[in-house]
Amino acid sequence: MYNLLTRAQQALKLRFKRHIRVKAFCAIICVVLSSTVFIYNAFAFFTENDDEAAGSAADAGFSLNAALLLWPQQILAPFGQEKSGADVPGFFNIHIRVDDKTIETISAGETVEDILLRSGVLLTDTDEVVPSPATQVTGETSITVLRIRNYTEEVLEPIPFETIRKPSDKLSAGESVVVQKGADGQKKNLYEVYTRNGVETLRHVLEETVVKEPVPEILEYGTGGTVTAMGQTYAYKKVLNVTASAYTTQNKKWKRTASGTTARVGAIAVDPKVIPMGTKMLITSPDGKSWVYGVAVAEDTGGTIKGNKIDLFFNTRAECLQFGVKKAKVYILD
Repeated sequence: MYNLLTRAQQALKLRFKRHIRVKAFCAIICVVLSSTVFIYNAFAFFTENDDEAAGSAADAGFSLNAALLLWPQQILAPFGQEKSGADVPGFFNIHIRVDDKTIETISAGETVEDILLRSGVLLTDTDEVVPSPATQVTGETSITVLRIRNYTEEVLEPIPFETIRKPSDKLSAGESVVVQKGADGQKKNLYEVYTRNGVETLRHVLEETVVKEPVPEILEYGTGGTVTAMGQTYAYKKVLNVTASAYTTQNKKWKRTASGTTARVGAIAVDPKVIPMGTKMLITSPDGKSWVYGVAVAEDTGGTIKGNKIDLFFNTRAECLQFGVKKAKVYILD
């Protein structure tokens, strides 16, 4: 048991001696480097008339100063223990925000560019750095690197169709109908896109090519109008193209219309689904000149009068035979 304790004590002494030797060795290196820095700085001072030599000496002196300041922290710090800039005289903390992460380091007065280079952060010509790369760091600093990128992108996009409105006296006022359906066209746009840290900030069109032209929608709306017949002008709100036939009550026992009025010239039969009962209208030939029946009222119906058909009343059978069946134009009067 005694021998075991003796050996343990000897091992601890040996380890302590080695630790002292390592620290001593590091201290010697620091002294040597400090002397070297002093010599370089003195050389730069006494050769200030030689610009190239002074610049080289100053650069070398700064690099050695940085190395001298960084080495004690890395070499002399106990294992498992990290020191911040506040723990080392002359150092301060640096926080680098880049590529969605934060890099923590320390510095003793480098430029922002030097700190980024030492930290493995590579910059492109389009990147933005805040503060600027040439800024000399003199205290705890946060450095932000913004990755600015731009690229081109082709996108197919619709071209909305337009609606063309056309007046029509064949439709009543307030009524409208689509006579041609519209269809969207298509265009190919070439965009230049700008992003900041992967987020789009701007895009503009470089080139636009129409792939398919849009088809406009054509909408007719009713306006009504005026028409002159038999020397008189009538205001109408709608026009219908119909087929007209003729009927009479001559030699008939019934003399009444479906609405209970007396059958007479000017009382005509209609399809109430097309022309409501009681509607007042002017009936002429399609050209308005070949013949004119005149003003009539929808008061009667008929079994064969369906859709765009009307049955005109005449006093005699001969008149009905003479009229026959004709195309007609019906002006629905206001």
